[in-house]
Amino acid sequence: MILWSIRKLSELQQLQTNGFLITDPKRIEPCYLKAYNWISDQLEKKVPKPRAACHYPIWAWQCWDSGRSCRPDLRVRWGKRGEQMVLISFKIPNKLVLLSDFQLWHFVLNHLFLAINQEQEDCISALDLRKDKASKVILEKKIIDSWQHIFNWQDIDKDYFGDGLGTSIQAVCWEIQMDWIKSVVLFKSK
Repeated sequence: MILWSIRKLSELQQLQTNGFLITDPKRIEPCYLKAYNWISDQLEKKVPKPRAACHYPIWAWQCWDSGRSCRPDLRVRWGKRGEQMVLISFKIPNKLVLLSDFQLWHFVLNHLFLAINQEQEDCISALDLRKDKASKVILEKKIIDSWQHIFNWQDIDKDYFGDGLGTSIQAVCWEIQMDWIKSVVLFKSK
């Protein structure tokens, strides 16, 4: 599978020096740690960590925007304005990747219930109105369980959810290895 990952120039240098690139946990915003821990657990269920230093996945795109181009558009802002960035294209074995819908990932980031139809939304709304502790525990479990739908965007009722599902597919993997690299494009963030 061909993937694209937008990285800082220093990460390209790390990749060249070490022969692989993994995510530095210090680069993760604290407000996203719960979501990153969850996606890390999901990836680990599919792909064992290749090295002890892997704590969080590398993010990449399988398809940035199927309506325009699967390759990310470098004319949009990807980092701080004027920052030197790199677009790394790499070929990775399919079995080492976990794909998800970018739009649906925001339910995980924002700790929201991901309903796939109106019936589910109505059920969760009714449960959310209850204030007893048992209901809150059940609600939390249902919220987290609902996030599995980010991996199966094809199963979501398009009439209920609207357009856009499956147009931007993100990928996570534990590392990028130097010998997987197909191309590197240097660019300045807009």
